[in-house]
Amino acid sequence: MKNFKDKVAVITGAGSGMGQALALQLASEGCNIALVEWKEELLNETRELLKKHNVGVSSHLLDVSDKEAVDNLPNEVIEHHGQVDIVFNNAGLSVAATVEESTDEDWDFGLGILLHGVINLSLIHISEPKSLSTAPKKKA
Repeated sequence: MKNFKDKVAVITGAGSGMGQALALQLASEGCNIALVEWKEELLNETRELLKKHNVGVSSHLLDVSDKEAVDNLPNEVIEHHGQVDIVFNNAGLSVAATVEESTDEDWDFGLGILLHGVINLSLIHISEPKSLSTAPKKKA
């Protein structure tokens, strides 16, 4: 896709790093953005940075490892933007410990976001593609 104008991108991990940079770049090209982040202060920071662009922005405070929350996300995005065109499974984390020091809880936490988060978000968008592209578009 070379033209992002008037498209809608869902970006997980949009509060910092690559997710925030991606949101800013796409917005500069006219893409509407659905920010997904689990830390409210980071979500608000990215939303504030996007104000200089004339695009629609929605904020979604959720943990991508929470399947129920992710299941509701497409409807929330469509309610605000009218469509979903692109999904960036960008949420990530790191555990500040060696393999030997990592606990079962560390591994479960990491896999919840890095594996199950990607699965959750991908499945919901793959399983209902018609509802994501045929909804009447609202002005953001």
